[in-house]
Amino acid sequence: MQRIPVVLLFVFLLASCTQAGTTLDPLPQGPLSGPVLTLELSTARQAIVDFLHAYADAADDDAKSLKNVVAEGPLTHWAKWLAVQNENLPGQHTGAVAIEDISFVEFASSENGPLIARFRIKAQVVQTYVPVNGDPRQAGHDFNGFMELAQRGQGEWVVLDVTRDGASLAGAVGKFPDAEQIHSGVTVRLDSMFRFPSVWEFNFRVKNDSGSRAGVNALTTFLDEPGNASGAGPPVDAEWASPSLSAIPSGGTRTGIVNFPAQPDMGPKLNVLITFRIGGRTVSFFFPVDLRPPPASPSPSVGVSPAPSSAG
Repeated sequence: MQRIPVVLLFVFLLASCTQAGTTLDPLPQGPLSGPVLTLELSTARQAIVDFLHAYADAADDDAKSLKNVVAEGPLTHWAKWLAVQNENLPGQHTGAVAIEDISFVEFASSENGPLIARFRIKAQVVQTYVPVNGDPRQAGHDFNGFMELAQRGQGEWVVLDVTRDGASLAGAVGKFPDAEQIHSGVTVRLDSMFRFPSVWEFNFRVKNDSGSRAGVNALTTFLDEPGNASGAGPPVDAEWASPSLSAIPSGGTRTGIVNFPAQPDMGPKLNVLITFRIGGRTVSFFFPVDLRPPPASPSPSVGVSPAPSSAG
């Protein structure tokens, strides 16, 4: 097997004004009073309800409704790959929403940014997946904490960030801007990584121009730390690879996901090795990754994802 090194920097996508380091000042009621205030509060609350239902039902419409109710940035990227995950889990997907409380906290503003609405919510989304062959699997996700929304227009709000299972969802999302390798006619691009406490999700785009069929070998795809330094544990094997990566015809391009159990004690530097069978050969694509954000970026927070058997 051959290793083709490339240096990667994990870049966190920042949507929330607070995450991006911009100072937000509480907004006096002023013009947001009377009928205008009533309208904005009502539509912002409805956006929260719409988000929860769109997440629960994301498998029904390839997450299109979910993409429409989140702000451009981390959550749209998450929704896009959620659709990829669901496509790779054939069977029946259903979702249920239970909302206990939605409490308005404040409006806030920044010098050049949109109007922000802050809420505290208490809700749960339960997703059930019934495979074509297999037993039903269920995952529940608690939305108990803050939610930030941005005003997109009068009476129109989109979700910037939300606390899911105890932590920021947007804060888990990061991209690798230049993570692409080509070997034996196969191009592998490491698009992004979602660092959730229960699972680390790596998202790939693969183009096969090798003249032969190519497919990921999950048994020899793993994470480890550089040099396997003293105190470092053994390599961590992948626990799931999406079927879309298993048999890519020559001339084909596929998107897919490889999941590992979360490794909160691993890093900040680690190696990602994804192995493909190309014709009769085995080729490994080796990505050294630095999870530390650039000095100008804040330290990120993270969210939670379900197992690969349910919506992410």
